[in-house]
Amino acid sequence: MISKELLKPILSWPKEGKLPICVACDVGGSGTFVRLSSFFDEKKYIDLPKLQTQRASDLVRALYTVSTDLKSVSPDVETRGSSLSVAGPISDNTVIFTNWPGHISRRTLSLNDLPDFLFPKDRSKFLNDTESTAYGLLEVDKLGMINDYFVKLFPETSPKGGPVNERRTAVLSVGTGLGCSLIVQTPLFNRFVVCPTELGHLELPICGHRSADYQFETSLVNHISSRLYDGELAIEFEDITSGKGLCNVYQYLVWKNNNKMLPVSTLEGAEIARLAKTKEDPLAYQALVIFNQMIVRAAKTISTTMNCDSVILASDNQVDNYHIIRDNNEIMKNEFYSYIRPDWMKTITIFTQTKKMNFNLYGTSHIAHKLANDKK
Repeated sequence: MISKELLKPILSWPKEGKLPICVACDVGGSGTFVRLSSFFDEKKYIDLPKLQTQRASDLVRALYTVSTDLKSVSPDVETRGSSLSVAGPISDNTVIFTNWPGHISRRTLSLNDLPDFLFPKDRSKFLNDTESTAYGLLEVDKLGMINDYFVKLFPETSPKGGPVNERRTAVLSVGTGLGCSLIVQTPLFNRFVVCPTELGHLELPICGHRSADYQFETSLVNHISSRLYDGELAIEFEDITSGKGLCNVYQYLVWKNNNKMLPVSTLEGAEIARLAKTKEDPLAYQALVIFNQMIVRAAKTISTTMNCDSVILASDNQVDNYHIIRDNNEIMKNEFYSYIRPDWMKTITIFTQTKKMNFNLYGTSHIAHKLANDKK
């Protein structure tokens, strides 16, 4: 049950016969965040306490509870537009969550399953989670706050400019996977367009055979390929730059250094990151350095191939791991600028998040309001 005191500010929002609102949801791996905002003023909003959800039935039940509690505070409420940020493939208004455990039946959700009161059928939409992050970055940039959350890496060798470039920006988000969206503006549009991609599934390139890191990278990649693909396929970026990817790297390091093969199923990326931060485990620290180096490699690969002028590393994980990037600046810098076309790298800026912010809620709220206004 949601506290009525928390919901009461809605009663002071502008009315138009009914009390129109928009609903935004960010469905994460461990829970769901919900934002209710005034249809007339997106800056008037209430963020509800985190809903504990790890399967579709949990989410449906929780949102029906929100619906009931909201009606009890104000029966005049009318939802004009809604949007949900989700991780997983979306088809025919149905999503299969990839950041929830269990059988596919537990992880499948349709818009039709949700309460009509909060999710009107013709004005509700699922958004790819990295797509919603990109829209959220645009909204926070409009508010003039984006520089409060990001720092430019390697400023001594980077061109001027903020995180969101006027032409093309890549947004990378590391979590249970590696998400990537593009923010694009061309002469054909008077606005930015967000394009969700699957670039996190690009095959991961390794350094050349004369590099000092060649033997190590070859051994690491072969280890992961053997475990995941019977050694027949190249690995993808996400096999390292994700929660499970960090476990893959740590498993390899323990095996190489201690001749002990830990089952990945017994490892947790968050625990490895904690051990690295406290420096309790040197192998955990090394694993997190490699993990972040490969994120920078992904940023380099994606920003060059997609002809971007800036690339943003945006996620809570980036905030938590900033100490690794900061304390291993030369490794990260050498990684970013080691490229067959060095002149290209001089035109690209790279930013990493240093302060937590739920950009997804800003992005989904923006889309909810757009859906509401398009149907006026």
